Amino acid sequence: MNWYIVQCKHSAEAHTAATIRTVLKLEVFLPEIAQRVRGRMARSAFFPGYLFVRMDIMMTAPSRVASFPGVI
Repeated sequence: MNWYIVQCKHSAEAHTAATIRTVLKLEVFLPEIAQRVRGRMARSAFFPGYLFVRMDIMMTAPSRVASFPGVI
């Protein structure tokens, strides 16, 4: 199994990652950073618009991942 980069809509990374995890049962890596926004801590994607999915393309077609809402 290899890691692949998935481009998704900005600010939809967490939702897209959770959907891929639950529906396709794939390992998803979404690096996040904590930032202070208006006096409180908020988490945001380290690479905005991107997440990493570990999958075997012989078992799961890349088009299945590409068809999820939020994936570009």
